[in-house]
Amino acid sequence: MLANQERRSPVWAAMLPVFALISLTVVVVLMVSGVPGGPTATPSPGVQPVPMPLSMSTITTNNARIGGTFRLTVHTRPQVGVWVLASSNNPWTTIGPWQVNLAPDWYLIQDFAWTSGGDRIELQISLPYVQAWVGTEALVNALVHDPNSMEWFWTGSVLHRFSDAPGGGRSICLIRQVSVTGEAPWAPLQADALANALSGVGHSVSVVDDVLPTDLASFDLILDCRFTLPPNSDEQDRLTDFLQHYGGVFLLSGPAVGSTWGQWRFAFIQQWANNRLGLGLTFGTSINQSSGVTGEQVSLNAEPRYLTQPSSVAGMPYRVHDEGGTFGPEGFQPRGWPWIVAPAGVAQAPTVYGMLFKPDDIPALPVKGSLAILFNGADDALAPSGQNPSAHLIFMNLASWLDV
Repeated sequence: MLANQERRSPVWAAMLPVFALISLTVVVVLMVSGVPGGPTATPSPGVQPVPMPLSMSTITTNNARIGGTFRLTVHTRPQVGVWVLASSNNPWTTIGPWQVNLAPDWYLIQDFAWTSGGDRIELQISLPYVQAWVGTEALVNALVHDPNSMEWFWTGSVLHRFSDAPGGGRSICLIRQVSVTGEAPWAPLQADALANALSGVGHSVSVVDDVLPTDLASFDLILDCRFTLPPNSDEQDRLTDFLQHYGGVFLLSGPAVGSTWGQWRFAFIQQWANNRLGLGLTFGTSINQSSGVTGEQVSLNAEPRYLTQPSSVAGMPYRVHDEGGTFGPEGFQPRGWPWIVAPAGVAQAPTVYGMLFKPDDIPALPVKGSLAILFNGADDALAPSGQNPSAHLIFMNLASWLDV
């Protein structure tokens, strides 16, 4: 039914073999070759669960970085067929009876695949290191079909722009706070210092001021280093979309005690993490109980990959001050990994000031990127100082960890 189109733009024609022929590994939950109307499960007696509406099917991806692995997952329901298509960024076109947000040079990167008893189709594509592709845009979209109900649904296209960070680095968007800094006057200098440290180890860092940019398709991760500045009205949607389609997100907050702006930022993080991502976290507010010296550290119970890549940071000292919020004691939260903690003996209990959340820890919606949240209003929160000598190493590991 989905025959390949003959018209190709010259650039896209050169890129299409990447999706079709270059090291394509398809991981499918019991993929059955065939056509729509393939095998279905025999219903068992009794009450059957209500299936997820086909219209809730969605795509998650990471960023398309040359020399890296492009991962795409179609999340849908069991017993449906899935096709995955890609094109240049020149929509729209007609495919069969549908007007689709793809260009006429669309190409199948996954022919019909059957979910069987599973709920997803996963693709992994190794992208060669071709500098000429950097900045070139592509769209990916998926068609899902239930032969039992005869429903069809297009997930909607996702824009990707091929990016590059030489030497295995990451393409990073770092948000620097330069306005309303009365309660955190060190915010601009701290962001600059972190950007320089990350650039020095091979990351490509784009620093933007105050507001999350509209166009995020080139980035592997977002480091939101606004200490007290709350986001504008549509940033929650764009942060969520970024976690689903491009990469990981870091959110910083503090101080909040005695800081109106900091309290607004704290409220944003609480609302977004719980209402949008469904993390179900209980935050401790208005408590500056950190030691103010190097009494805090990287938790030994942090996510193992974070602790070791690219450096070993387990137990490394890290200064927290004027945090204005906590995650409570270790083990208190229903999900996630402790990241920055006050060890026993410094506070009444091992208090958690920073947490890490892998994609599987986020229950409300499927995402590809990881999430890190840190409460720290210190004037050396992001860069090394005499009291915080290891800060740069802790954030170097974070940059690698956020981009799975």
